[in-house]
Amino acid sequence: MRDLEALVEHLGLERFAVGGMSEGAPTAILYAARHPERIMRLVLYGSYARGEGLMAPPELRDAVRMVLKTQWGVASKLLSAIFLGDDSYVTPEQFALYQTASASADDALALIDRAINIDVRDVLAQIDVSTLVFHHRDDMAVPIELGQEVAAGVRGSRFLSAPGGHYAVSWTEFNRASLAFLLGEEIGELETYREEDPAHATSASPREANGVYGDGPLVIDSDRHVVTLDGQGVELSPTEFRLLAELARTPGRVRSYQELLHRVWGAEYVGETDFLHVYVSRLRRKLRADLITTERGFGYRFGSR
Repeated sequence: MRDLEALVEHLGLERFAVGGMSEGAPTAILYAARHPERIMRLVLYGSYARGEGLMAPPELRDAVRMVLKTQWGVASKLLSAIFLGDDSYVTPEQFALYQTASASADDALALIDRAINIDVRDVLAQIDVSTLVFHHRDDMAVPIELGQEVAAGVRGSRFLSAPGGHYAVSWTEFNRASLAFLLGEEIGELETYREEDPAHATSASPREANGVYGDGPLVIDSDRHVVTLDGQGVELSPTEFRLLAELARTPGRVRSYQELLHRVWGAEYVGETDFLHVYVSRLRRKLRADLITTERGFGYRFGSR
């Protein structure tokens, strides 16, 4: 907190937006509460105000700490599984290497213990600034209930959620929503998101823009993230589901490779057409082969012309 205050003074900032990701969120929350005259907008990602809820249940957290004390390499792989889930923009191997290169086992254990001891719940009600809270629904490191608790505590905040773990690929979608929020523009309806009323964040049923799409034997229920074919459930990964839902938004229209990459994975994936082809092949294997047709050299079409 003192580091942030010193940096703001050094840069001579008077009014600005502040963002906090993961463990950075409590610091951003505390700063916004202490210096409301300086904060224009507050953006929180994977946030929490109560550290004792991290890596729940406590048995999981205790297991991580025990392995950390003896096998940092093994613990880094365990932490990778907890943080990344099955739909991350980095691989488990990359994340494990990042951890062991960044900290010793003692450092990592100390960081976890410090994070668990954080508690800024008492200042949430003091924040009087436009706030956006984003959280992934399958986050094992910072369970979504902790983000909902933040949103419920900050008066008038907006809460958005998307499928995936702590570092899911829909992070790129959140970047676009954050930019619109920071510029004072309408965030609009984002297909990968659910928007919730923070006043009832722990119990309300969120709504999704896509609803239900039906095409004969195929039904895509975006509200429940369920796909059925001929009445039978189809198991799809979060990325496969997002790609299918995006294609189904515009049946009969050809969508370019670049547009689909940008919409589903983010701007940094534009140009990686092989990446897209792999996921389309997976969908064709799991669904009807003719459901998605190829416009060679340009893109894909969902359904008939």
